[in-house]
Amino acid sequence: MSRRRKYALACFLFPLISILLISCRQAPGMGEETLQTESMSATMPVTTNDSATSEPSETFEPSESSSANQPSIPDTCGKIAAQISTFMSQYRSSVYYDEPTDSFVINIKGSTRDLVGLSTEGGTITRYTDKGGKICRYRLVLYGETGRMESNYFFTSHFIYYTSLEEDYCVPPIIIGETDILEQTLTEGILIDGVCYRYDRLRDQILMTDVIEFVYTPEELADLYEKAVVSPETAAASEDEINSQQTSPETAVSLYRELLRDDTMYSLTATADYPMGDGNAVYAFGDCNGDGVPELHIVGGYFYNIYTCRSGKLALLRSSDRYAMPLTPLKDGGMIGYKATGLSYDCYYYRRLDFDGFLIDSESRDFLVEFAVDGDPDKNTYTMDGGPCTKEQWENEIAPYRDMLDNPALQLSWDYVFPEAVRAELADSRRD
Repeated sequence: MSRRRKYALACFLFPLISILLISCRQAPGMGEETLQTESMSATMPVTTNDSATSEPSETFEPSESSSANQPSIPDTCGKIAAQISTFMSQYRSSVYYDEPTDSFVINIKGSTRDLVGLSTEGGTITRYTDKGGKICRYRLVLYGETGRMESNYFFTSHFIYYTSLEEDYCVPPIIIGETDILEQTLTEGILIDGVCYRYDRLRDQILMTDVIEFVYTPEELADLYEKAVVSPETAAASEDEINSQQTSPETAVSLYRELLRDDTMYSLTATADYPMGDGNAVYAFGDCNGDGVPELHIVGGYFYNIYTCRSGKLALLRSSDRYAMPLTPLKDGGMIGYKATGLSYDCYYYRRLDFDGFLIDSESRDFLVEFAVDGDPDKNTYTMDGGPCTKEQWENEIAPYRDMLDNPALQLSWDYVFPEAVRAELADSRRD
């Protein structure tokens, strides 16, 4: 065949083959399923390993009968990769720069404990929480004679994103004194309803027929963490860090008063109604993290901010929405709160903070009473620390906390941030 004929034949066959390939890729029933719910505007393709089937693609909707092989995804969930990216961006932004104090604020902290008996050479578990006590991540590191495995569980809004990195050593570190990694294996998965399905990042797909074994559920992770122990070395390092940042109470109060006199207070307390500043903003001094040094509490605008001193410098310890979770600081270092919605429920809560401004779970208390729809007090539902209880138990336990809320002598004393003349000017600046 001449070169010209070969060229002509190629020009004829190439477009034909391309059309056939595109048709095959777009044809339904090529082993792909779509995971979706009734109101999802975007679907997530889910690949199975059975590529020989010619059945049309199917959809399922989560219901009471949904089983482990039919995971439910909230209808607001979009693409998996987008959800993971959003979570990671929020996680990174948990550390931010605070201009008034010229310092960085850390809103997610990890607490590491030693795992006992889970692997031959030991291991650790780290729980990462935000300042509201919400768990954001668990990190497990297990050591063996010939390798190491690190697994992470990231708690996104709609699922748990799981990763594990296994490292095999060429020669155990105990022999050569350093790590000589021979091979690394990365596994990614999506944990839904207690089942972990392999995740294909390249195609942004959940592989429904490929279940990853030996992955812990949130309940199992919490149990592991509670049973783990804090090593003496970790405890000593934490104590040394606290001591190294200590500042005298006199120095702290002096720095706080400088901040209160600064023009920053106007913008810090400004709201939509009072753009020039909140004339009703108040402040108080009191130790709330147990380090023996008073903190500066400021309630104004939309926020309740707590400032502390670190190595002779101001630092924002904690910032919260003053309306979402109202809190009143106490002289004993705790904080008491009360929230109600009229005819629906009454909620009381007590909180204590650690050195870094994070909630101490073991010292937190929650009391909730949900009122019956028909108004019958005998049908009210009582909950204490997340568990059901009787009305008598509830009343007996909550008595001292109600006293904290009702007795001003147990609370910190407040003063206005701005002088009286300035408060009057700010009140007149209200935006209509």
